[in-house]
Amino acid sequence: MRNRLCAKGGSGGEAAAEYPEQGIEMAIDTAAQAGLVPGLPVRIAIPGRDRVSATVTHVTATWIAVRLGLDGPRTHELHGARGAVEYMADDGIHRVRGELEDAPELSARALRFAFSSPDQFLGRRQHMRASLSAPVVVTAEGTREKFHGRSFNVSEGGMLVGDLDGTLPGPGSRVRFALAPRKERDPIFGTATVLRADNYRGTLALDFDALSRTASDELARIIFEHDQGVRARRR
Repeated sequence: MRNRLCAKGGSGGEAAAEYPEQGIEMAIDTAAQAGLVPGLPVRIAIPGRDRVSATVTHVTATWIAVRLGLDGPRTHELHGARGAVEYMADDGIHRVRGELEDAPELSARALRFAFSSPDQFLGRRQHMRASLSAPVVVTAEGTREKFHGRSFNVSEGGMLVGDLDGTLPGPGSRVRFALAPRKERDPIFGTATVLRADNYRGTLALDFDALSRTASDELARIIFEHDQGVRARRR
């Protein structure tokens, strides 16, 4: 990756990008970062606020433009805020830090995000797992019987579901599931195979079939953000 730091009033290296409060104007060249492309869903993370969903509309070497969803905040509420854009790629989740600016010349709900640091790799997708508690509906494909419970542990490859009642599908059974994490507008749907079933404890261990790219990215994002929230509360 090529990194370019532009500073007024003196020369600087990468470390200068970590101290914007010193009044240094900078622009980081991330043109070689192929993950940032128009149409990519991203999350805007600002300290002290809930993350905001947006979609990339323009990409340049030193900034991107994003469009906020209709259910998000107004652009002027985020104008001037310093934070990060987080996005999902094939290898895992990435973060770029920068500053937000209202960009009404692009569209009514557009923001320009000027980079202030190089792209940061946060973790590989296959290693992401979280003790996430969320409502789950499991449907047995053979009988169409529904079981309502809660997730105990979730990854992109599967999950442990508990608080289930009734005679559960046995190992090898095919099921459909709907996972509805808190604060998410839509559930995540998929199909899976039962690995283990415990009728006494009311638990099912599920091995997911390949999720759609949209569902897979959304699940990885939810797992990452849940883990980040747990870490923040422990500090």
